[in-house]
Amino acid sequence: MLERIIRNRDVYLALSEAGIAVQRYFQVHDRYPESLEALVPHYLNAVPMDPFRSEQPVEYFVSDKGAILYVFSSERRQEEVASYRAEGDMAALEDLLTDKKRMGTAFRFGEYLYDYNYNDNIENQNQ
Repeated sequence: MLERIIRNRDVYLALSEAGIAVQRYFQVHDRYPESLEALVPHYLNAVPMDPFRSEQPVEYFVSDKGAILYVFSSERRQEEVASYRAEGDMAALEDLLTDKKRMGTAFRFGEYLYDYNYNDNIENQNQ
């Protein structure tokens, strides 16, 4: 149980560190960075690592709508995302990443943030 709590804390720390850097970049450049590597060294010392996958960075998706930072909590999701990226199916990838029930822990920016919070509010009102 303690290991799970520590891992969850580490997930939020990694996403928060990257999220603050992404937002700072946006405030200066009025667009989201193309990659997390673009934030090093001005906004990050190094790209934060995903606590679920040793020595793998947190994942990042960017489009004209905004950006999404996320980690993989299951191998299945990791394989699904890798498949969409390999096929170049960005619409399917975007659908997966914006589906909070399938994706889990993610930080969203831009229109993705609005859509995510809006959907949460509608669900809460209907319960």
